[in-house]
Amino acid sequence: MKNVLDAVTVQFDGCVLRALLEWLPVISCTVSAGALRWYFLLLSRVMSLDVSATTGQKCVTLLQQIAHEMSARSSPYHMLLRTRCDSLILLVTVYSLLVVKFYVDRFGMHLQVDTRRSGS
Repeated sequence: MKNVLDAVTVQFDGCVLRALLEWLPVISCTVSAGALRWYFLLLSRVMSLDVSATTGQKCVTLLQQIAHEMSARSSPYHMLLRTRCDSLILLVTVYSLLVVKFYVDRFGMHLQVDTRRSGS
């Protein structure tokens, strides 16, 4: 009885592996990180049945496509703008800290920050 159940389990796992490999090229259409996590969790569970190593090859191909897409998206102008925005945020943060320190040192009082949001 155990051999019959093992054979059925291996056959089912093989079908799941084939279905997951069939959907691997369109994995970039995934809309949630949770779905992606569960996909690869299932894939890693049944990957041991892949004797021809097509799963690993397809995953490497997918990673290469993702790397190419990410390098195509990062233009030098975008990187420059991003560093300018980061510098501006840092400048505003430092300036606000200096203003608070000035008020504390000069007038001996702390600025009260209104943390309530105005309801519109």
